[in-house]
Amino acid sequence: MPAGYSVNPNVAVVVPFMCHTDEQTAIDRGIDGAHFFGYSLAHYYIFGAHRPGLTNVWDEFQHNRAQRGFARDLVTPTDAPLPVRLLQENLGSLRGAIGTPQQVTELFERYEKAGIDEVIFVSQAGRNQHEHICESIELFAREVLPAFAERHARSEADKRARLAPAVERALQRRPPARQAPAEYTIWPDHEPWQPATRNGHVAEGPRDVANAAFGWLVKGRTDAQLDVIFGSGAGQRLIFRGMERAYVKGPRNLEKGTLQYQVRSRRGTRSWIVRIADGQLTARPGAEPRADATLRLDAATFARMAAGQRTAGGAAMDGKLQIEGDLRLVARLGAALGQRA
Repeated sequence: MPAGYSVNPNVAVVVPFMCHTDEQTAIDRGIDGAHFFGYSLAHYYIFGAHRPGLTNVWDEFQHNRAQRGFARDLVTPTDAPLPVRLLQENLGSLRGAIGTPQQVTELFERYEKAGIDEVIFVSQAGRNQHEHICESIELFAREVLPAFAERHARSEADKRARLAPAVERALQRRPPARQAPAEYTIWPDHEPWQPATRNGHVAEGPRDVANAAFGWLVKGRTDAQLDVIFGSGAGQRLIFRGMERAYVKGPRNLEKGTLQYQVRSRRGTRSWIVRIADGQLTARPGAEPRADATLRLDAATFARMAAGQRTAGGAAMDGKLQIEGDLRLVARLGAALGQRA
C-alpha cells in the first residue's frame, strides 16, 4: 500500500560522501563528519544521555569516538576499491563514498548492479567545511556522474514502463485524495478539522479561540524558550494578529481606546500600539505617547497570557505585568478578547 497518492518505486541508500583526487585528502576532509553523523544518531537513539542546551555532542564524540567504534585510524588510504575497504574496515568505519572519483565510481557500479536506484549523500556533517563539500560535489559531477546519468535515463524509463501495471493496482487500493475546502486556512492555534481547545475541552466560541491561540507553541516551554520565540518581532506579531482576529470575532463591548505595549526580552524592548475603533482592533510596531494605557511585560508572560495559561491579574500580582493609565480600559479589552481577568 503506497503511503501517498503517487508511487516512487525506487530503492535508495544513504552514504557518507567526500570526493577528492587524493584519497588521503578525501579521508581527512570527510571522515570526521561521517563518524560524527553516525555517533550523533547513536547518541540520541541508543546510548546518549542528552540534556538540551547543556550537552555538547561534538565534545563527547571527540572524547568517546574510539570506544564507541568510530576510531579515526580505522580508515587509511590504500587505493583499494571502496567495497573492499568497507569489508576490511568493518561497517563501523562509516567510510561510505569517501575516496577518489575512481573509488566512488566502483562503489556505485556495485550499487547499480544490486538494484539501487538512488544514492543520498551525507556530506554536511560535523565540521566539514563548506568549500570542501562544494569541491567534492563539483568533482563528482564532472568525473563520476555523467556515465551513470546516461544509463539511468534509459533504465528509469524501462523500469517505469515495466512497473506501470503494479503501480496502477497499488493506487487503486487507496481512496481518492481528499479535496481541501475552498476556505482552507491554517491558523496558529488549530487546523480546520481540529477545533481549538482550552484545558482539553473543545472551544465553544470566539472567546475560547483567543484563549487557545498559540497554545501549541507555549505549552510546556520554559521562560527562556518563550523568550527566544516571542522575543522576536515575528513572534510578537503572531500574538497581535491573534488579538485582531479574536476581537473581530468576539463580543465587542469596547468602542474606542489606544494601548501601548512594551514587551521585554533578551533582545531588548519592542513597542506596539494597539488601537480599537469602529469595531476593529489593529496592532502595529511603534510608540504612542498619548496612549490611554501602557502595559509593560516580558515576552514569556505575554505569550502565556495570549495562550490563556496566565491571567492578567495573576501576572500583575506577581510583578510580571505593570499597567499605567486606564485600568478599566485594559480590563474591558481583556473581556472583549475572551480573556480571564
